[in-house]
Amino acid sequence: MSPRDIDLVFTTVRNLSEAHELAAATSSVLYQAADDAQTWACVHPPSSGSPFPPAFTGQLAVDVSNDVDPSSASMLVTLHYTIPEGRAADFEAWFSDEHAQILVEEPAWLSVRVVRGESRDDHSTHLVVHELADASALSSAALHRARETPDRARFAELDWFRGARTRQYARA
Repeated sequence: MSPRDIDLVFTTVRNLSEAHELAAATSSVLYQAADDAQTWACVHPPSSGSPFPPAFTGQLAVDVSNDVDPSSASMLVTLHYTIPEGRAADFEAWFSDEHAQILVEEPAWLSVRVVRGESRDDHSTHLVVHELADASALSSAALHRARETPDRARFAELDWFRGARTRQYARA
């Protein structure tokens, strides 16, 4: 993927001093992994000048928000999917047209972005970034409705969908 094709970069680092350097270099909000106090992350544009290699780079396939600036998010939830060839268009269409639309009905669900690209650490082809105002979004009626649709049930039967790697981050 050429640098001019990249819309969004997700970068992770493994210590606090690197985290501060990353945030300063990218002028981005810094988040700490909820399950690992030594992992820090930020979402930033490719031109931000990060001194660290990105964990995931790619093009926005889905970008849905509830018209609130996602930089105000207090939480990120990320999912890494490895989608087989020929299935990405169906996944992206469902996510854009149904799933994300339902999620952002919840005021605390600020945005949902799906990035099609390349991972540094695994073979994932898609990164989903949920930007949340607070943890209440994770117990919302909107999330319940989004998980109960027939198309969501169809995807949930697929190994690659069930095998998504998920991580929560809190604003530092």
